[in-house]
Formats: sequence, C-alpha cells, structure tokens
Amino acid sequence: MAKLSRTTSALAARVAPWHLALLFVFAAVAVSLQKYNADSYNNYKVFTQSLRVLLAHQDLYAPHPEYYGDLFKYSPTFPFFMAPLTWLPFAFGLICWNLLNVLALYAAITTLWPGQRRAVVALALVTIELVISLQHTQSNALVAALSILAFTELERARSWRAGFYVVAGFFLKGYGAAVGCLVALYRWRVRAIGAGALRAATEDARFIQAVGACVGNALRHRFSVRTAPQPEPLP
Repeated sequence: MAKLSRTTSALAARVAPWHLALLFVFAAVAVSLQKYNADSYNNYKVFTQSLRVLLAHQDLYAPHPEYYGDLFKYSPTFPFFMAPLTWLPFAFGLICWNLLNVLALYAAITTLWPGQRRAVVALALVTIELVISLQHTQSNALVAALSILAFTELERARSWRAGFYVVAGFFLKGYGAAVGCLVALYRWRVRAIGAGALRAATEDARFIQAVGACVGNALRHRFSVRTAPQPEPLP
C-alpha cells in the first residue's frame, strides 16, 4: 500500500495543469462530435434556438417543436448570452460551446490556486463530472466557473470583479447568483453588494432594457393567446 501511495504521488507530481487542459479540450471536441453524429444535443438546441423564439415575440416557455424537443427552463436573459452561437452550424457551435465550458472551468480553478498542486488535484477530481456535463451539453461547468471566480475575487477583496461574476452568473442562470450570499461573510460586504448592484444597474442597463422588451412582448403574446375568445361550438 505504501509503495502504491508513493507511485501515485510521484505520478501526480509529474502532471501539470496544462496536461489536464489538453485532456479537457480533447474531451470537449470528442464529446461534441459524438453527440452531433448521434443527433443527441437537444439541450444545446434549447440554449441557442430560444433566441429565435424570443426575437419572434413568442412565448419563451411554451413548446416549440420546430426548434427543439423540450421546454425552455432558464433565465430569459440566457438566450442573449447564447446569441454568438445561435446562427453557427450546429457541429461547430457545439464544439465552441463545450470548449467554452471546459476552458472557463480550467481558468477558474487555476486562478483560485495559481501554480499550486491543489489546482491539479481539483482539476483531476472534476474530470468525470465535467465529461458527464459535456455529454448533456449543459452549462454546469460555466456556472461553476463563474461561482469560483466570484469567490476568488471576494477572497482578494476585489469587489467590482466579484460583483461582475455574480451578476454574470445570475444572467446565465438564476441560481448562479447564489454565490453572492458569501458576501455576508466579509467585512466589506456593503461595498461588494453595492458594486454588484451598480454593475447590474449601469453596465447592463441597456441589456436589461432589451431583454425586458422582448420578454414583455412574449408575455403579452402568451396572455393574448390565452384570453382570446374561443369559437362557439357548432349546434
């Protein structure tokens, strides 16, 4: 047992973070091609094609089988985040999406522990779960990356950057802002809360206005459909 432990430790000492970065990139590309060839990437279709629904002033949370085979269950700001991928070919866009997830998580962990062996251990521990997330073309790795980056900036007393990552996590998925609860544990929490609120109110004001207009039109469309008078049954 002791010999096995020494062998494992020696092997781990030879692994650098960039080795795992290459592994992550390979996994992202391989899984993307696999899912595309199997035509099994409905989550990615929901993420990207929902913007078409929103821009058409349709109900974002109603079924849209012409675009995807499931319901949209995310923040109404999420389609705008996926805008750069919406009009890309599915194969190329899927690769870009999965690469964004793995590289964001890699960057977040190595930023939290720069040049430390614990970063290698953490990257190795998340590898299996990361591949599972890639298999479902989920955004879990990206949400985790934003949460880690927010925590890192809180630890370094960089309230403005922490506020940016918290707000970005909220716009991506509502529960992505949960990491903002950590602000209460810091002495300068008032400054951090103010920074996050100011980020949301100023830098993202136009973005919120555009989202609100599209969502409002979609809700009005849904309400008008539900309240439209039904034709009387034939005698």
